[in-house]
Amino acid sequence: EVEIFLKRLVMRHGAPTTLTSSLAVSISNVICSVTMGIRFYQGDPKFERFMDLINEGFKLFGKVTLANHIPILRHFPWINSVQNKIEKNRSEMAEFFQEVINEHKATYDENNINDILDAYLYEIQKAEEENREDQLFQGKDKVRQMQQILGDLFSAGMETVKNTLEWSVVFMLHHPEAARAVQDELDQVVGRSRLPSLEDRQFLPITEATILEVLRRSNLVPLGTTHATTR
Repeated sequence: EVEIFLKRLVMRHGAPTTLTSSLAVSISNVICSVTMGIRFYQGDPKFERFMDLINEGFKLFGKVTLANHIPILRHFPWINSVQNKIEKNRSEMAEFFQEVINEHKATYDENNINDILDAYLYEIQKAEEENREDQLFQGKDKVRQMQQILGDLFSAGMETVKNTLEWSVVFMLHHPEAARAVQDELDQVVGRSRLPSLEDRQFLPITEATILEVLRRSNLVPLGTTHATTR
């Protein structure tokens, strides 16, 4: 995915560009590969609608955040209107995930587990065979839980990673000396004939420190995916 992303940038021939859409495709494909064993291409109408739903969902949740701090706002008509839109958004997302789940069920092979969905289907099968379905997902609807797991991985992994990478670009533009230091270190340790790997990490202290500083200054956790205390 990194190589494909870099090729997209090269094709711009140095022209000004926004990274949002290209980053979204690359990050989503990493998540899709791990969770569903599929990848999308930029311009795919199904994928673009999926991305629209994710973006729309974040904007809608942002509109009702204030009601978490001022509960009385929940009784205002405009809040109810937003909540209805959120339900519609979640419903369409669930339909998308259900299509993928159905495709996995049709091709499922317990001897060939390719992704997280296959792994969950395997666990469901084993639970049914051992008559312990009530212990799986705490006895809740299996299909709904699978949809929720996919949704959680996208909502937690998509915008957070994309925004952090966009912040890193902003910081590098404002601190070109840091960008040069990272590039020099990568050139010395990794070179330009291959991509960095985890094995290189111990030899890249400047790069790692820069990444940690970006994470510190662009801390998205408090404003990240929706969460709540349950007890």
